[in-house]
Amino acid sequence: MGESERLLGQALRGRRDRVVIATKVGARYGVADRLLLKARPLLRPLKGLLGGARRSINLVRDKRKHYDFSPARLQLAVEGSLRRLGTDYIDVYQLYNPSAEVLREFAMRDTLENLRTAGKIRCFGVTANHVRDALPALDCSGIASVQLPVSLLDQDGLEDFLQRARARGLALIGSTPLGQGLLTNATGTTKADESSHFSVEQLAARRNLMEAYRRRFVTPSRTLAQLALRFALQTTGVSVAIPSAVSVAELDEDLGSLSMPALSDRELQELRSLAHAV
Repeated sequence: MGESERLLGQALRGRRDRVVIATKVGARYGVADRLLLKARPLLRPLKGLLGGARRSINLVRDKRKHYDFSPARLQLAVEGSLRRLGTDYIDVYQLYNPSAEVLREFAMRDTLENLRTAGKIRCFGVTANHVRDALPALDCSGIASVQLPVSLLDQDGLEDFLQRARARGLALIGSTPLGQGLLTNATGTTKADESSHFSVEQLAARRNLMEAYRRRFVTPSRTLAQLALRFALQTTGVSVAIPSAVSVAELDEDLGSLSMPALSDRELQELRSLAHAV
């Protein structure tokens, strides 16, 4: 509901020219959803008591999600984002998880182009949760980027998509390169365990694959998270990877991957092969 933009606006004050800002548009929240989101900081200490119910809550919340990409909504939303971010332009304005039908019609193209011509945004793109959801974006005229999961756990169909995206000149923003916490040293329940994007069986398979990577590729000088980030950054066609961090220690670990030696061609091949073997 804009809180991340407000925080970024404060942090980037006086340093706007040193960063590239990407934000999203499209999600609408009802009264109940707004109250829950506002109460989330107060409820965080109780998360452990919810156990497996958290995934069920996310499944219900996803069914309640409403999206609005109308011209009026896009115009209103961009002004709100600019105000919260404390800037007069957004570098990458992304449609948040539009459906295949919405992308095939792409009725909002003229509105986005007008925002770009007016200087309020520099370019626009789309986000998706799976490769299959992003495929229609390849035929959308004018888009500059696609954001979708790129990780050791998310390789199905990715190589073909990246080849087609490169042919179109599209940038690829790799989200969840740490597999929503699975590809880290996190203990206990991770964000992946709460995910509504995978079945219980799929989550179990992802955890098994994570353990295989940990046994074979983690070394005293390279953590699982750093291995995962190097893989995402060295995936041909990926422009940038955007990992999460919930502490300064995690952020330092993520940044450490940038100074690590690159993965060898042999390691990259073995990492890709293992994903299909487990």
